[in-house]
Amino acid sequence: MSVLGMAVDTYLKMLRAPARLAAGRLGGDAAEIALDRADARLRNLAGALLGDDELTSDAIRRRAAADERERALRLDTEAERVAESGRQRAERRRDSAREQRARRTERASRRGGGEGEGAQPHRGGARGQERGRAARQGGGQGEGAAQARRADLTRA
Repeated sequence: MSVLGMAVDTYLKMLRAPARLAAGRLGGDAAEIALDRADARLRNLAGALLGDDELTSDAIRRRAAADERERALRLDTEAERVAESGRQRAERRRDSAREQRARRTERASRRGGGEGEGAQPHRGGARGQERGRAARQGGGQGEGAAQARRADLTRA
C-alpha cells in the first residue's frame, strides 16, 4: 500500500469509530452493514484515484465481507421467522389435541362411560346399552340374577 493509501486507510478508520458507535445504537446490524459498504466504496474510489491496487483490492474484500454479513443477517431473520411459525403451529396442534381430549371426555361422561380422562367410550351397541341400563337400574332382581347375566355375556 502506498503512503497515500495508508493515509486514506488511517483516515477512514478514524472516521469509522464514531460512525460505528452511532450505527450500532441507532440502526443495529443493517446500519453497520451500510457503513461497511460506504467504507468499501470510499476505499475503492481512493484506490482508483491514487492508483493504489492494494487499496482497491482491500475495498473489494470489504464489499464482499459486507455482502456476506448482509446474507447472514437475512438468513438469521428468515430462520427466526420459520422458528416462530413452527412454534405457533405446534401450539395450535397442542390446543387442538386438548380440545379433542376434552370433547371425548365430555362425550364419555354423558354416555355414563365414567368420570375423568381415563374413561373409555362405550362400544356395546344397542344390546350393550340395554345391558348397561339394566345393570345401573338393578334390573329389579337380586345379585344372583346379575351374576347370571354376566355369565350369559361371557358365553356370548
